[in-house]
Amino acid sequence: MTLRRWIEDILQRFGKGEIRLDYAISELLKLPYEDIGIAKLDHHREIRKGIPEVIFGQDKTQEDLLRIAEGMLAKSHRFIATRLSREQIETLIQKFPQGKAYKSANIFSVSDKIELSGGTIAIITAGTSDYPVA
Repeated sequence: MTLRRWIEDILQRFGKGEIRLDYAISELLKLPYEDIGIAKLDHHREIRKGIPEVIFGQDKTQEDLLRIAEGMLAKSHRFIATRLSREQIETLIQKFPQGKAYKSANIFSVSDKIELSGGTIAIITAGTSDYPVA
């Protein structure tokens, strides 16, 4: 579910009388940013750039990483986490079995749907030591 669909869902549920006005307003007021204490999630980045905010995993505790990932999933139903340790990747695999780990790049992602943009990019490396960052 994209952020747009999340907003549509709230408005439709309110229109059908399934949720109260104060609840709908409280949910919409969380936009564009949501402060979860350990991080401020940018939910509108997906609207501005077409992809959600990337989670930089380096030096994050397992608990903090999971809280951030869950917060991103609650709104956009997808996330990408980078610069992960092996332990962080294993934690994410266990918590989000629907996701995909790219172990050589230290990346983990969850996506409900892949939307191809039609563009082509080139990735050039100076050798195998560049693979994790390429």
